[in-house]
Amino acid sequence: MSPKIDSDHFDLDGPWLRFKDPEVERHFTRETFVQSLTFIRAYLLAGTALYFTFGLLDLAVGGRLWGELLTIRYGVVCPILMGIFGLTFMKEFSRFGQWALAAAMLASGFGVVVMTAIMAPPFNSLYYAGIIMVVIYCGSLIRLKYRYSVLISLFLVGGYQVSAVWINPIPVSMLISNDFFLTMATAVGLFSGYFQELYIRRAYASRQVVDEARRLADAANQAKSEFLATMSHEIRTPLNGVLGMVQAMGRDALSPSQRERLNVIGESGEMLLAILNDVLDLSKIEAGKLELEAVDFDLDALAAGLLATFAPVAEGKGLALSMAVSAEAQGAWRGDVLRVRQILHNLISNAVKFTAVGSVDVRLGAEGGGVVLEVADTGIGMSPDQIEGLFNKFVQADSSTTRRFGGTGLGLSICRELCRAMGGRIAAESALGQGSTFTVRLPLARVDAPAPAAANDAGDAVDLPALRVLAAEDNRVNQLVLKTLLASVGLDPVFVDNGEEAVAAWEDGAWDVILMDVQMPLMDGAAAARRIRRLEAEAGRSPTPIIALTANAMEHQVREYRAAGMTGFVAKPVQIGALLEAIAAAVETGAPAGAAAV
Repeated sequence: MSPKIDSDHFDLDGPWLRFKDPEVERHFTRETFVQSLTFIRAYLLAGTALYFTFGLLDLAVGGRLWGELLTIRYGVVCPILMGIFGLTFMKEFSRFGQWALAAAMLASGFGVVVMTAIMAPPFNSLYYAGIIMVVIYCGSLIRLKYRYSVLISLFLVGGYQVSAVWINPIPVSMLISNDFFLTMATAVGLFSGYFQELYIRRAYASRQVVDEARRLADAANQAKSEFLATMSHEIRTPLNGVLGMVQAMGRDALSPSQRERLNVIGESGEMLLAILNDVLDLSKIEAGKLELEAVDFDLDALAAGLLATFAPVAEGKGLALSMAVSAEAQGAWRGDVLRVRQILHNLISNAVKFTAVGSVDVRLGAEGGGVVLEVADTGIGMSPDQIEGLFNKFVQADSSTTRRFGGTGLGLSICRELCRAMGGRIAAESALGQGSTFTVRLPLARVDAPAPAAANDAGDAVDLPALRVLAAEDNRVNQLVLKTLLASVGLDPVFVDNGEEAVAAWEDGAWDVILMDVQMPLMDGAAAARRIRRLEAEAGRSPTPIIALTANAMEHQVREYRAAGMTGFVAKPVQIGALLEAIAAAVETGAPAGAAAV
């Protein structure tokens, strides 16, 4: 595991090239050693082969001492080198590997020094070449730390001086020549080794700093995602009470002034929900967790539904709201219908918001194996400077825009990221005071079969029989909202407060459908669903449809609910149309065939 680090941890101890932080030094030694093992083995084998081959020189010039020379070479040094080669295959080699390599270089070099000490003149002067080879190996070839290379090189050069001057002297002129080449070789080896290790250590330090920064960024993203998921749940829960009661009261007989006030509450709640969804979408995009799905849908019907949504607002402002669909764009397409709707919704919403007089025109076309979506308005328009930063986060045309029209400045940024995620692009053309045109190009696939019918938003057309409904929900406000919404279609749910009670109630009676909150005390909804599926499998009972009702509405969470055996999912704040359609679909299809039973 990497140590926790910042750039100050990588200060080097000057000439010895050692990290001052002992933990960093240990981690560097282990990591670089493991990464270099293949090269270390290759260098050991190559060095052993060279040492072995130079035995031919012993036979040629060794004379009566050739036996002693070969004993040093083949009986001592080569076995040491091969023994250290074998040690490299040990799992713990990185812990003592530097000492082992130092021993290998020391044995090789000292073996040559001993040969110079016992070899008869003038051949003893030839063996300094072996010391040069070892010094170069020490300094620049094998992965030996620089400080060890320096100490071993100096020891071998000093040993040669003792041998050549006092033990087995060679002519002064020959000694000067040998010392010159030996000194140059040592300098080159140490110089090369110094900068090689300096580069390796700096590269390691840079990589560790980058990795640590990435780890901290990932941790920050994870913390932000968890925070947003928690805040999403905590905000959606009270919003469920507000918007749920708005829907329930909207079905009552109200005076015009009461309905107007109720509409204000509903619109404010929907606006807050839209802001929350924008923030969550932006978080998923930034974290790289945005997931797309491919379903067949009717582009014409999708756009028509959106226009119907904005028609009352446009009519109230006296705007002409129109749509034109080319023959090529009509019919079914395959793509992420929710994200395509989100893009169009944001563009039409902006166009209606920023247009006081004139019209908003939506045009749908097709070209080059995809669709082209255009939203044009006669609104306030923008200057070239304003367009330049238009798709950045939290940006609007100018600061007064937020005061006049409201909004977070996230909508167009999200549109751009959604287009990119789908392999498309978005562009804007505008003139100040003359309006704007936004063009979206998406590489959607044409589908020959008719697209499925659009989901019903109102819920009035859903005809449900009398059903036995069990609802697991620990929040009293949410219980009241759910009871009120279901009572409007003649359903009277039985409530329990947690997953354990839901399992007990399921065991005690027969239910047509279970509405299951996810975050509950004692046992959460997913665990309760898994328990019910396991008990069904053991008892051979028919699966009971289970629908998740939760404010935890992110894609990975929905996958977890389905993996737990839940049949459907409805996000809070609950829309009565979505709820009734989910119940109708679940009752018709039953539990999923692959429901978890664990």
